[in-house]
Amino acid sequence: MTNPGPAARVVIPNHLKGFAAGLGAPGLSWIQQLPGLVEGCASRWSLTVGPAFPGPSISFVAPALDANSSAVVLKIGFPDHETAHEAEALRLLDGDGANLPGRIKPEQALLKPRR
Repeated sequence: MTNPGPAARVVIPNHLKGFAAGLGAPGLSWIQQLPGLVEGCASRWSLTVGPAFPGPSISFVAPALDANSSAVVLKIGFPDHETAHEAEALRLLDGDGANLPGRIKPEQALLKPRR
């Protein structure tokens, strides 16, 4: 897995582009910002982010390695009422499936897969 480098190298899956287009202007704005959001999370959490998982999904979800080379999953969802509390819910799982270091936006999560 390699770090995508500049935000322009983040590949947005077609199913996610279709989902965003169906949301109109807000979705299209989000999809344009998504590469930068991925890069921001990668930088903030020292991640090496791989290609997004194939759909269907309404979030950008990709495997990643953290600074310790531990496998994690980066998830960035469209910010709406359905995702507004998702990161906090994952945090309340007390690390069971989720690790959310530092201040993050509610629609962003860093997940540690169960072993």
